[in-house]
Amino acid sequence: MNMTLQEIKDAEKALLKVITAPLKAKVAYRISKIAKKFLSEVKDIEAQRIKLVDKYGEKTKTGTTVPADKMKVFSDELAELLKEEVNLDIQQIPFDLLEAVPLTAMDFVLLEKIIQAPENQKDAVDMAKDDREKAIAKAEKDR
Repeated sequence: MNMTLQEIKDAEKALLKVITAPLKAKVAYRISKIAKKFLSEVKDIEAQRIKLVDKYGEKTKTGTTVPADKMKVFSDELAELLKEEVNLDIQQIPFDLLEAVPLTAMDFVLLEKIIQAPENQKDAVDMAKDDREKAIAKAEKDR
């Protein structure tokens, strides 16, 4: 399954809700296999972000901070990184296995690539995804 690094980063908190929920052993095992691969990518993304902070940042008493005059180049390079696609060798989780997990509509949007939604749920996921894309476009326009 192909995902951009941005999609992986965005889905991290929603996936953490799933992996910390009490689940039956079979479901928990399957999700743990997905989580290992997924969280490995999250760790790599964060390591690359830290390298960019070190590259463009300045050391302070409290750590390293990217100064305002370098923020645009830092942000642009990070945005390019997050557009990269990776192939995660994972199986989708059937929706019905997650019914006991308290997920929001936004969680489902963020996890849509790893959740196999039943046919009657796909329209709702598509509508929520459209709303998310509109919000992102508006935020970028306002920047």
